Formats: sequence, C-alpha cells, structure tokens
Amino acid sequence: QMQLLEAAIICLHSLIGGISITLNSLLLISMFRNTPTSFANFGIMMKAHVIFEMYMAVGGLMGMTRTISIGWSVINISYGPCGLASPLVCYLCFIVVVSGSLYTFYIILGSFYFRLLVIQSSIPTLKQTMLILFCMSFPVPTILTVYF
Repeated sequence: QMQLLEAAIICLHSLIGGISITLNSLLLISMFRNTPTSFANFGIMMKAHVIFEMYMAVGGLMGMTRTISIGWSVINISYGPCGLASPLVCYLCFIVVVSGSLYTFYIILGSFYFRLLVIQSSIPTLKQTMLILFCMSFPVPTILTVYF
C-alpha cells in the first residue's frame, strides 16, 4: 500500500512540476512579446521572478525531495531522476529549490519597493531596477554557504 501511495505522490509531483514549467514558460514568452515600454523596468523584475520560478520548478521536478523532520535533524529522501546520477546531484536539486524559494521571496519584496518608488512619483530607471535585483541576490549566497 505504501508503494502505491509513493507512486501517486511521484505522479502528482511530476504533473505539478510539468504544469509549472509549462505555464511559466508561456508567461515568460508573453512577457517578452507584450510588455509595453512604459513597464519595461518593472517587466525586468517580473521576468526575473518567472525565471527563478522555473529554476525552482526544474530543481523540484528533478529532485522530488521528501523532507522528514526528526527532532533538530532533517532527512531528505529524493524520489526524482536525480537519484540516477548521484546523491550529490539530489542534494544540489534540493539547494536549487531552497535558494529559488528564498530569491522568489526577496524578489516579491523588491517589487513592492519598486511600486513604492512609483507611488512616490519617482519612476525607477534601468540602473535602479538592476541595483534592486542585485541587492536582493545577496542573501541567497549567504544561505547557500550554510548547506556546504
């Protein structure tokens, strides 16, 4: 019975991951084709968000990590295709998911800051937009050093 449940979870995980990658790809194509020039700088923020969502979805699909908490410790079991390569590849897929989740959170904060600047009637330039994206990337490498 447990094998049936695990197979169902793997199928569901694959389905959700595949849908996520497909829809984010369509969204990215749409953004490149249809973003008006007046929203070009904010479009950069949104494109970065979509790219990291896809990055996270690919990592999740390749790893299919199941995390089990035991006291202060954590056990990761990977059901994905990364297991065909090595445990290190599965671990790297887990890191991709964690870092992508973190960066997605920071990019949402950055987009709120961008909107605040617009509300204050100061439309951010391309340089300011890139600076916001660059500053948001600092916490991600800091978190990644914890994993190694």
